[in-house]
Amino acid sequence: MERETPSAADTERCLLDCGFPGEARRQYLRCATDRLPLLHRQRKALMDDLHAVQRKVDAVDYLIRAVERASGQR
Repeated sequence: MERETPSAADTERCLLDCGFPGEARRQYLRCATDRLPLLHRQRKALMDDLHAVQRKVDAVDYLIRAVERASGQR
């Protein structure tokens, strides 16, 4: 079975959706090879952001539990 190549518009939309900065997006579109390092770099940046936000959520959860315990709500 032949694989379908995404259109340039679909690729551009996907790059925008996953937060590729302008220059990295242009570099990806210009370069038919060496795209994997660009994708891996963006994935790492997104995962770093995700982990930073998760730490904030964990801190809020900790405070919620502390307030609930202190007020006897739990």
